[in-house]
Amino acid sequence: MTEPDSPHPRRSWPSDDPGQPDGPGSTPQRGLAWPVLPQDSYPSSQPTPSRPESPARGLPADTAAAEGRFDPDATHIADPAAVRQQPGPYGVPPQAGTAPGGFSRPGPDTAQAPAPHPGSAGAAPENRPWTGPQAPPPFLPAGPQQGWANPSQQPREATPSSPFSQSGGRSAPEQQQPQGIGARLRKLFGGRRAEEAERRAREEEARAREEARRAEQEAAERAERERVERLAAEEAEQKRAQVEAVKARRHKLIDTPVRHHLVTVSSLKGGVTKTTVVLALGTAMALHRRDLVLAIDGNAHRGTLAGRLGEETSLTVRDLVATPGEVTTATDFRRFTSQAESRFEVLASESNPLQAQGFSAEEYSTALRIAKTFRSVILTDTGTDLTLPLMTEVYQNTDTLVVPATTAYDGAVLAWETLDWWEDQADPELVRNAIVPVTQIEPLALPLDLANVDADRLAELREAYLVKQAARRQEILDRFGPRVGEVIFVPYDPSLRAGGMFDWQGLSPESQEAYEKVAEAVARRFAREEAEPGA
Repeated sequence: MTEPDSPHPRRSWPSDDPGQPDGPGSTPQRGLAWPVLPQDSYPSSQPTPSRPESPARGLPADTAAAEGRFDPDATHIADPAAVRQQPGPYGVPPQAGTAPGGFSRPGPDTAQAPAPHPGSAGAAPENRPWTGPQAPPPFLPAGPQQGWANPSQQPREATPSSPFSQSGGRSAPEQQQPQGIGARLRKLFGGRRAEEAERRAREEEARAREEARRAEQEAAERAERERVERLAAEEAEQKRAQVEAVKARRHKLIDTPVRHHLVTVSSLKGGVTKTTVVLALGTAMALHRRDLVLAIDGNAHRGTLAGRLGEETSLTVRDLVATPGEVTTATDFRRFTSQAESRFEVLASESNPLQAQGFSAEEYSTALRIAKTFRSVILTDTGTDLTLPLMTEVYQNTDTLVVPATTAYDGAVLAWETLDWWEDQADPELVRNAIVPVTQIEPLALPLDLANVDADRLAELREAYLVKQAARRQEILDRFGPRVGEVIFVPYDPSLRAGGMFDWQGLSPESQEAYEKVAEAVARRFAREEAEPGA
């Protein structure tokens, strides 16, 4: 019988069951029986194919043979010659040591000797591979009736642990190919990549160490800056606390209660900040005293004291003296004064120069007597003509003498001559206790092309200016210090321009502090006034 798809006749394959005889008288079995190998030939990772029941499972060997079953564990065959004469898969009797189906079964005698290569002189013809146009597939199931001789015997793929494989029976070491150029290149470049990766790892480690070192250094520098800033802040806070404590003591001294204290601000010539000193001194005292402070403009040549403070009324000192009986209360007296926000008051002089020149010593005495009834601290701004009869009454009603001066040469000379006049015409004790506020009037001289001057040049100019002013102040202090009670320097302030409206809030903090020092110096003389009987 032939297969329609094969040019060769279909031969029956020998059965692997000893109970089924192979040969012309046996029933042909279609399909391919898997060669039965010893138990140790199967890979350890796969289970051994299932087998029919054997005597080991409870059936006797004679029963297994009678049922046509093959016992793979049997150690003998009933008729070895019959097995040797059974045809193989291609009609050739199997050789000794082969299993049914024509496949070699390794045994004790053949396991060590390798099989001869097909085509060699010692090779049997029946072991040569198929060289026809198309070899019959050894493992093709052909449907329900052309299946495997034993369904429990399934084909298995060759594994590296098997001594035979589907590649012609060669072992795994024989199939290894020599290492090619691609593998060598991969090994070479793989080594270079490893070196590159190692180099990058070293660079990353070095970079990480550098960043850690830099971060630690920055943290240390930041901590040092914070420490320095904290110390500077603490020092500044201590200085501020000290300054505030000094100011508190000063303000407390200015607020010392006193029955009456008369302060005269005098100068032989105008333009030496005389009116400015009166306004600033009166404001500083009014801000820190609980009572009111008054200033009388005694200039016989049309004074500007009320105008620079801000006039609230047109009444003058002449109007107050003309109606002395009508002023019986503080409210009546308040109608004749102009008051600033600091509660500092000014009694204006006569606006008509002809009438102002007729202001006599008696009128000044009357105005002073009325003012002392309602005010405790009274300042008098004298004119520049110290020869007027009015000045006789002023000399006799002065508790503290204030002589303004400037850092200019002529300003210092006029202050010195004013002290000489008062020393000759009044009590020399007033000169020894006098207060000389020296105002700096020279500003920092800047070049015209200021835009083209760099910061270093400006710093040099400022340093030279400060050095020059310090030298001038020391010169004035050395000259006036031994003669008067106190010399107080007032820094340059643009808001203290001549003839302008007086604004205490517009002064610099340094100027305010200087004028508060003048007020403090005046307040120190309150004790002497309180000690005099009948004052």
